[in-house]
Amino acid sequence: MARQLMASGRQVVGTVRPRRGLARAAYLHGVDVVPHDVQDTPGFTQLLQVYRPSEVYNLAGLTSVAASLE
Repeated sequence: MARQLMASGRQVVGTVRPRRGLARAAYLHGVDVVPHDVQDTPGFTQLLQVYRPSEVYNLAGLTSVAASLE
């Protein structure tokens, strides 16, 4: 998704779990990667104030293919 958004000219900011997700940043060339705990509401508010995004995508939720087919 990040590659597609960047290909259309958008700036992409991604969040990763602090201390655990930074290793994944190497796969996100061109993405501003910011450590952030998804349960940190004040921290998320601060990110919104700093980056002022026009769109937000939440891909942090757990999914179940079996449940989605039902």
